[in-house]
Amino acid sequence: MPTGAGAVREQVDRAFDTLLSNPPLFERIYPRARYVPTWSQWLPASRSDRTTYERLALMLAYSGIDSTRNVDIVVGRDIRPKDWEEARLAQDGLGIHDSKLFRDGMNLLPQALLLLYSKSGEERTLGFLLDLHTDGHMAEGQDEAVEQLWNADPAPVLRCASGSVRRQNRLVSILRATDYRNRPEIPGAVRTLGVLSRHADPRVSQTARRLAASLNGPPPRR
Repeated sequence: MPTGAGAVREQVDRAFDTLLSNPPLFERIYPRARYVPTWSQWLPASRSDRTTYERLALMLAYSGIDSTRNVDIVVGRDIRPKDWEEARLAQDGLGIHDSKLFRDGMNLLPQALLLLYSKSGEERTLGFLLDLHTDGHMAEGQDEAVEQLWNADPAPVLRCASGSVRRQNRLVSILRATDYRNRPEIPGAVRTLGVLSRHADPRVSQTARRLAASLNGPPPRR
């Protein structure tokens, strides 16, 4: 294992790129038993290098290690937790600008959160994805991530959006763009929401009815 800062950064970057591009390969060439203890040691030592710090936290969270703390690092919540939570609860949404994965030109944060949620199924992580406040080309990554989850199983997405007008409006914006792009004459999302409005979980059914009504009305604010 490398010991110098540059060598550590190089290995972390290589592992991070593998995780984002090919998770099964990442799991095969970076077995937990061998690498997680080392990454756990590197994490506190890399705090001054925010990029390496977040990438290590992402790999550890993906590996099932201290998910709450490490996801907080990935989204930048660890820097100023109180201010971060106030921004998240504000109705204008959350721009997680403390996260290097958010500030990097490619905006890798939606992809990272999608990866973590797909692995763990933790609603908290999905909530961070829905709470992102992005616009322009930066919003495309979030739209694509949420659309992928919706197409796989919309019920958990609706459950996570229950009780949050902002999350529901965000979902309507994404579904409206997706649906009218593909089937402008018969909105498929409305049919899906009609089925889900009879879901046994009231968090799902009630949110489905609200979203169906919104899809048939004027567009919500992004």
